Amino acid sequence: MAHTYLTDRVYEALRKKILECEYPPGAVLNEAALVKEFGSSRTPMHNAIISLAAENLVTVIPKKGVIVNGITLNDVLEVYDVRSMIEPEVVSRYGDMLPRDYLQEYLERCHAATELQEKIRLDEELHSRLYSVCRNHYLRDILYRLEGHNHRNRVWRSNESRVNASMREHEEIVRALLAGETELAAQKMREHITNAREYAIRKYL
Repeated sequence: MAHTYLTDRVYEALRKKILECEYPPGAVLNEAALVKEFGSSRTPMHNAIISLAAENLVTVIPKKGVIVNGITLNDVLEVYDVRSMIEPEVVSRYGDMLPRDYLQEYLERCHAATELQEKIRLDEELHSRLYSVCRNHYLRDILYRLEGHNHRNRVWRSNESRVNASMREHEEIVRALLAGETELAAQKMREHITNAREYAIRKYL
């Protein structure tokens, strides 16, 4: 039980550094140095790295180290393809479970946001809140992993004009939900993901 807790704690901390690009794509990590940095023992760190490799965030090269995986256009497009299949359906099925007071307050915060990082956090918050009301835990697990990759893509060479456009698209989704039009909200979510995908193509080409 203790090892499981320590592994989860190390995994979350290490994963966050990778997703925030504190360890940028292509960085070479030394497991012994990570143990020292995080103040953990070798077993929880080793297990955390194995989990991150299964999530396609790192590659373990025996006797050489751990490499933070790069962000390729193909990987990003695959993430968007899966999201476009799943998220509109999640909106359609569970969007009406988001509290109206939260949706109204979210719109107000969108209008008040001025800083780029604040807008990115609001962007991700709506998706996370939507995932949280999804009753299918298998879907939640998939979306959690996909959102990690998507966050790293946002952080790496973020673009303010795309962030602003994304905020407007989110407002359209929220307004449709407030109006009780879940199918329209699902359509807007599909358009939102398509627009983000098209921007990613231009970004990485």
